[in-house]
Amino acid sequence: MKKNIDFLKIVTFVLAMATSQLAMAQGFATKLSSTQDDELLSLSLAELGNITVTVSDFKETLLNAASTVSIVEHTGWQKLGARHPFEAVTNLPGMMSYPNVSTGWTTKVRGYTNVAPRGVAYRLDGVPLNSYRFGRGDFVFDWMGMTGIDRIEVIRGPGSVHHGSDAFHGVYSVQTLAGDSNYSHVNSEIGSNKYGTIGYQNTSLNNKNIKDFALQINYQGNQNKEYDYTDPTTNIAGQGSRSEQVENFTGLAKIRSNWSSPWKYQGSIYLIKTNASEFPGEGRFFDSGHDQSYLTDQDKVSQDFTFLMGKLDLEYDFGKTITGTWSNFIWDSQTDKTWHASQPGFQKQDNHELRIGSKLTIKQAKNPLNTQWSVAVSTDSSQIISATQTTASGGQSNELYDGKDRQVYTLALQAKTSFFADNFHVDYGVRLDDYDAFGLHTSPRAGLIYTPNQNSAVKLLYGQAFRAPTAAEQFGVSGRAKGKADILPEVINTYELVFMHHLEKLKWDLVLFQSQWSDGIQAVNTTDPNFFKEFDNQTKNSSNGAEMNLHYNNNNWDFDYSTSYIKSRNDSTNTDYVAFPEWIHNLGLGYNLESYNTSFYLSNKIFSNVQENPDTTSSDLKLFWQTNLNIQYQPQEQMVWSLNIRNMFARNNTYPAVQFTENGHPAEPFNVSVSLDYTF
Repeated sequence: MKKNIDFLKIVTFVLAMATSQLAMAQGFATKLSSTQDDELLSLSLAELGNITVTVSDFKETLLNAASTVSIVEHTGWQKLGARHPFEAVTNLPGMMSYPNVSTGWTTKVRGYTNVAPRGVAYRLDGVPLNSYRFGRGDFVFDWMGMTGIDRIEVIRGPGSVHHGSDAFHGVYSVQTLAGDSNYSHVNSEIGSNKYGTIGYQNTSLNNKNIKDFALQINYQGNQNKEYDYTDPTTNIAGQGSRSEQVENFTGLAKIRSNWSSPWKYQGSIYLIKTNASEFPGEGRFFDSGHDQSYLTDQDKVSQDFTFLMGKLDLEYDFGKTITGTWSNFIWDSQTDKTWHASQPGFQKQDNHELRIGSKLTIKQAKNPLNTQWSVAVSTDSSQIISATQTTASGGQSNELYDGKDRQVYTLALQAKTSFFADNFHVDYGVRLDDYDAFGLHTSPRAGLIYTPNQNSAVKLLYGQAFRAPTAAEQFGVSGRAKGKADILPEVINTYELVFMHHLEKLKWDLVLFQSQWSDGIQAVNTTDPNFFKEFDNQTKNSSNGAEMNLHYNNNNWDFDYSTSYIKSRNDSTNTDYVAFPEWIHNLGLGYNLESYNTSFYLSNKIFSNVQENPDTTSSDLKLFWQTNLNIQYQPQEQMVWSLNIRNMFARNNTYPAVQFTENGHPAEPFNVSVSLDYTF
């Protein structure tokens, strides 16, 4: 892998420099004024609240959607200096992105931090990504290129009626490039922490078709990130290091119809390949008492990941605002994971999974009954084609879930009825999922939405979500966790009271929520000598809190502030989930120096009242405060130079470690990067 990384590093650097020289040497083309980002720059805050979102089968706005949803566009993550999709949402309230086992990051929503990276439904252009093997979908977005992404939509709270299983604590949905004019765009970035990237995207159209194309290469060199531990044999403090070295390739190609006809189509192909070396390992999770750093200076995992997906959508307009859509997808995921120590029982694990789905949706946007409605039927099939493990001595065996498959049939009904001149809306829906493993599961939702005017909304929302057991929870993980064949789905009920007010220069949202989680699946201690843990429905949990968003714009000044206070508890053990901060603050201040075509944005991520890992006896972490500065200079309409200073005060910040790692995970050090965006 070292040879490949060195080669990619050279290619990235050469391409980045070549891009810069090309941009300065070429004549300046007319700026693409019709791109979505440029349109967003000219919108008021009130107009931004009316951008449609894809959280249901209907075209809804932030104000009338029956979910707590946030949208992050290119201009939003650019001023944060985000390098991958998880950094793009770092300023949203009630959310935390954590360093994760072997690949990069995972997301937690409204508390409930434990080692399982499950409970958030991950979507790529509407396609479900969560695996049958472990229920994860976050690994698809680890270091995924940002070039081909159009927007990221995040639901905080349940979303099972529309998104099915795994939309438990929230939904993380990535929408990719969908241009509407001929253009090309190149971006590159070089960073002081051995970081480099080069990306290209293009949209071309004629009277018949629209074609979108995007690719990006990311590289991060050896970070030599040190971590502290206590040797379980000598009880003496020691230190290890991880390289956290990454190379990623992301590719996207689409073709869409571009004609006036009842029929429309879209076909897409996606390829993501990530090689990650020496990222955080298992920590103390597989120690029965969570009190021994048994992997010492070898607590690290490397992983090669390949993801290939195809998607085909056909749409027909029946007239009278009734449309039908037939969506189909197939994706193939291969993961090769290597541990740097033999304590877990094996050193290499290879997994190959296939998922195929088809969905038919009939919906009507408007009728004399003032009711939007949709009916959807779908089938979803997952198969673990192979799952093998190799021991330190070279012996190979099949995993306990090797060859397992799952079939799901679904019927989903959604509707929204408006009353009193569209000032009052009733949202309701139900989803029925028939699983071959445990039978029928029903998920309802309901919402009352009052919009006294075009700028305000008050919402009272209820939603029930579920998470189906994974293959690992049903059948077990060899040498680690014992499965349970009749394990039940997890269920969560969430109640939300939402206040929203979006004016020309001021936008604010306030959310009060409470959730009750039953039949929680947990890896608990076992008496079986063949395993460290066993899975069982053993916990009841609850979470409650408040979230607030505030955005103020006055002439050239921008002010952003979001905050959340969240308490989540394991009611079965009467203990708190201590690895999720009680308080999270995100503070941003921007200024546009028009006379010099320069803008400044200072962002701050602050969180407190959190411990180093989920063990309630672990130590408190000191205040986390990271400050980033983004400076953008636009010498010509189609060219933007950016200077990103990350952790500009060089604070020694620490993230909690969801896998019970001692002392948490060190955050990134001070670093600087320069980037160029050029449209032609």
